[in-house]
Amino acid sequence: MASLVPKDKRQLRACLICGIVLNHHTFRDSGCPNCEGLVRMRGMNDVVTECTSSTFDGLMAVFNPSKSWVAKYAHVNTTKPGMYAAH
Repeated sequence: MASLVPKDKRQLRACLICGIVLNHHTFRDSGCPNCEGLVRMRGMNDVVTECTSSTFDGLMAVFNPSKSWVAKYAHVNTTKPGMYAAH
């Protein structure tokens, strides 16, 4: 579970498609765990910058998306566990 929480709190960015929050380096090195099939961020700094945002109001931790009413309400109940942007 500890790997779901970004270790480096600096440069946190939210995917504009699914809302998962990771740091810039993780998006660049691994891509988005939910959207890599749609938007290829892995290895592309410019795509990471264009397809993510550093502006969001808060964070919500989602550990079991399919069973969480919070995840359902936030429309992230079909995504992978992780930290998501709250708007």
